Amino acid sequence: MNAAEVVRIARAAAVELSVEGDSLVVEGELGPAVINQLHEHKPEVLELLRAERRAIVRRMNERFRPGPAGECAHCGKGSGPFVALFCGQARAEIHPDCYSAWISEREAEARAEIAAELSTNDRSLPSCAGENR
Repeated sequence: MNAAEVVRIARAAAVELSVEGDSLVVEGELGPAVINQLHEHKPEVLELLRAERRAIVRRMNERFRPGPAGECAHCGKGSGPFVALFCGQARAEIHPDCYSAWISEREAEARAEIAAELSTNDRSLPSCAGENR
């Protein structure tokens, strides 16, 4: 078994995997065999998750949609206060209370696009569709 297979198995069990520094964070229940495989392949799993995260952030940056000043990029309402978001020269504004939903939607879109590309190209990175980190 390799790192990508272990990640796929964990995700199929609805377990969330993430990276915090040099630690692998596992949220959910896994059997001892999968935990042993995660431990055995930890460096590779960490690198795989880091590469996946970089791809997601890159895709989100590529797809950043600027918005008009004084209008929330998530809900479209014009009443403030706003937080300004920048990506290169592009700018959007968002209500602080809308940020979590907005970023979750952008991440889900990026994950879905990447997962579709990986399944089409039969690449070795695990699918990131459905994961919220």
